[in-house]
Amino acid sequence: MEFELSFDPVVSNELYHPFQLGFTIEKYIDGQFPNLEEADIVLFSVSEYRGAGIQDYKTEYDVLRHEFYSLSKYDFKIKVCDLGHLKLGHDKEDTYQIFQDVISECFNRNLFPIIIGGGQELTYNMYLAYNQQNKYVSLLTIDNNFDLGACENTVNSEKFMREILSHTPNKLFNYSNIGYQKHFVSHESVNMFKDMHFDTIRLGDAISNIHEMEPTIRGADFVSFDLSSIRFSDSPGSVSPTVNGFFGNEACALMRYCGINDKLTSLGVFNFFPKNDIYNQSSKLLSQMLWYFVDGFYNRVDDLKDIDNNYKKISVFIRDDQHDTNDTETIFYKSLKSGKWWMKVPIINKDSNFQQDHCFVPCSENDYSLAIKGDLPNRWIIAFERLN
Repeated sequence: MEFELSFDPVVSNELYHPFQLGFTIEKYIDGQFPNLEEADIVLFSVSEYRGAGIQDYKTEYDVLRHEFYSLSKYDFKIKVCDLGHLKLGHDKEDTYQIFQDVISECFNRNLFPIIIGGGQELTYNMYLAYNQQNKYVSLLTIDNNFDLGACENTVNSEKFMREILSHTPNKLFNYSNIGYQKHFVSHESVNMFKDMHFDTIRLGDAISNIHEMEPTIRGADFVSFDLSSIRFSDSPGSVSPTVNGFFGNEACALMRYCGINDKLTSLGVFNFFPKNDIYNQSSKLLSQMLWYFVDGFYNRVDDLKDIDNNYKKISVFIRDDQHDTNDTETIFYKSLKSGKWWMKVPIINKDSNFQQDHCFVPCSENDYSLAIKGDLPNRWIIAFERLN
């Protein structure tokens, strides 16, 4: 597949200073496609909004790009390329196929794709690209809704999660949501995800301790960030802006946690709609969100590869009357490099998909503190029930 045939170039006549990202990022302009041989991250925009019920879907992202390019490159060893705008198909289904093929090719070339704009139903095509690899994956959505669809005539972007859950063969190992609002979701959907042992976190619980979201994000292979999950006062430029949601600084923190996640291999920030962007406020915020992601990406430690040498092992004995683990020992690992915590969760009911007898689950120091007090952390319980 030729990347160049799938994209339209960007317009960039600005001159940037050597300390700015725009000076270093290689962009698809004037017929010159970026050299991807040494790239780590590739960025591209998508103007496909027909799945969100918007027919006047042609839009530009020049303001966002200028805001992002104008930010400092700090001390990042930048290897980022801007591929431009994804070409749209005659029908939205044609765009979905082009998009899916591009994501698959990114995986083949060991490139990390960041997708900006378009309806959130593109998350389904990201999942299909992973599905083609025949590997189990974990999805995280940062969203005020579960996007299961309330009725048959629901637009695509509001029911993509139902399509992922019902897809056959299903390779979704885990699903997590951060930021759902109870007045937007049904009680039945909350109970359904609980019965499926998926981790869903209310907006109030997330913002009360944003640092506790890092372990949840650390378990994801790919992230779908709905810009509508940020409150209107901080980000008016979304498809469906709402009055409540994350503050801008919280959104930046979540994006940095995404960046430092060694496991994460793709990121989509969807439902960004520049035509609603009052005073370019969303463009300014989203550019800083991207900056914090890049900051996290270039500060990855990848210390889980050598857990024997890079981690401190701590055993905690807990009385568990609810789960038959055949062992009262719960083992925690703390990274000597990054300070990250993990739990070793036993797998009792092994099948053909999981040959090992345990799984390392991301956690926080708060989970360890609960354990030494004799309480099983909720993360341990959810992981154990899902694995067994």
